[in-house]
Amino acid sequence: MKGQGRTKASRAERGGEEAASKGKPRAGVRGQEGTDEVAPEGPIELTYSLAELPSAQHRAGLAGLVMLVAWLARQPAKERGICSITRLEAGRVSLRLDLTGVKRLLDAMYDASHEEVAVQTPWKRRGGELVEPLRVEEREVQDPKSGTSKKKKFHIYPVVVPRGAFLVDHEPPTANGTTLWIKLWRDMVWAILRGIPTQRLPFEARAEERATTEHLDAWADLTGPADKAIKLPGTYFIGAQERSAENVGFRDLARQQFLLHFLPIALQVYVPRVVSIVDGTSESGGGYVIVVPDVADLATFCDELPRVLKERETDVAGFRPRAAVILLPAEGALDMARRLKARIASQEGRRSTADLLVALEVYHLEKQGNSVRLLGAWRLDLEDEILDEYTHLRGMRLRSDSFKRQRLLNLLDRAPWYRGFDRIAETTSYKEVTIGSKSFRHDARLSFEVAQKNREATMQQRDGKAPERLDIEEIVYSVARTYVSQKLSTKYGLEWKGEWKDSKADDARKSEYNAKKEKIAKEAFLAVRSRSGAAFASYFVGSLCSVPQYLSKARYEVVAHALAKEPDRVRTLTLLALSAAG
Repeated sequence: MKGQGRTKASRAERGGEEAASKGKPRAGVRGQEGTDEVAPEGPIELTYSLAELPSAQHRAGLAGLVMLVAWLARQPAKERGICSITRLEAGRVSLRLDLTGVKRLLDAMYDASHEEVAVQTPWKRRGGELVEPLRVEEREVQDPKSGTSKKKKFHIYPVVVPRGAFLVDHEPPTANGTTLWIKLWRDMVWAILRGIPTQRLPFEARAEERATTEHLDAWADLTGPADKAIKLPGTYFIGAQERSAENVGFRDLARQQFLLHFLPIALQVYVPRVVSIVDGTSESGGGYVIVVPDVADLATFCDELPRVLKERETDVAGFRPRAAVILLPAEGALDMARRLKARIASQEGRRSTADLLVALEVYHLEKQGNSVRLLGAWRLDLEDEILDEYTHLRGMRLRSDSFKRQRLLNLLDRAPWYRGFDRIAETTSYKEVTIGSKSFRHDARLSFEVAQKNREATMQQRDGKAPERLDIEEIVYSVARTYVSQKLSTKYGLEWKGEWKDSKADDARKSEYNAKKEKIAKEAFLAVRSRSGAAFASYFVGSLCSVPQYLSKARYEVVAHALAKEPDRVRTLTLLALSAAG
């Protein structure tokens, strides 16, 4: 992503802009005693309206500003200045600020400290020259596989770490004192929002307790003409470039750009997992996913988000919060919306998430070399039905990342839960991804069973009873299970015994049963995978239905119609059903 470096106008240039604009109205800015005359150090009153702000990032930045002002009011300070909210409503906010108050805001936003980091590989400068560490230490490191300890050499370097101000106080507590979520936020800020060293100067200055001028520049912007426009760098606005493809520069009103300082407070950070199309394995990588809420109710959002942050789970996946690890960038938006929905449902009854947010914007970014690349951007409108289904899907605790990823894609596309699994079966290793994977078989079985229970519940609510099941999903699942069990009985003389469930006495016999069951299901799976259209329909009728199926006439008719009109759908369901039966 180009244009990430901050382009700051000089004091002389700013003075020239202000002189040229002298006498123009200052909409939304009021001086002391309600006049338009602003004293050199204030105070002034600012009014921002959500409807007048140009983007979701600006609206989220306004929410971040409101939450930071409220947080600062509870913090001790030698020089408090004036920094307060005079009026807060769903669609607008009025604030009273002076120069000292603006300095407190930006000092809190860019607060940082010097810390030490230990790495095994020495750091190098761009030319290949080694960076001198503070010291070199030998430490005992335990091998997670063997459990044995080895001494390894670590190089200790000084680093500047953003504090996170408001966010630190809303880190969920853990038993061992770890701060997983704030570390994730800090890593993202350093890698993405401030991924270029020159963008980190405000943090470095505060870590070294040096005097800064950001508050003077911000004050000049806030007290200047309302129509004063300045450059909009990617440091503040995600996705901004030095110039667009049409050679048009990115610009913003100065008073509105002030809000973007506080955007990092309101956004949420996730880590995408990359799923291999070869063997279905997944690993963390691919940068960061940033979710920006497009706020519709400023007062409620700023009241509820701090509580949502405090209630986040603290389970660990590697060195990241497990809840922050996602399989699709859009899942980050679903997760944030789910948390807000659960929060407002517990506090405000039947109120919808759409009353709180207009939508959620998702940005997938990765640092590649010395550049930050925008890999994708999406905007998701909120639908309570989709959020409910996502919550339900999370509750199923699916084990296969490949399976869960496809279920998420289908959820976002409003498609049947089984769509697309035929392509996974055709393009990946059956030994490691589909029928050869215990996790995939478990997820397929669970998905059929849950879908069946949901249909039964819907039918009973509608008719007061459960009629004969004529859904093609259930019929195909029944055909596959019956085929496997009948083949086990006729070919190997094996039948499942109820006492095997809890007894260990027949482990050998039970293992033989499971091995033969997997063998029969796998052979049928591979046969279905290699056929399509009329060839598949012929195999389904001639092989899977060659054993007694005990289907009623109505169910046979459903199968016949589906094979004639929707063979691809039946084939996908058959692949999944055989996986579930294996």
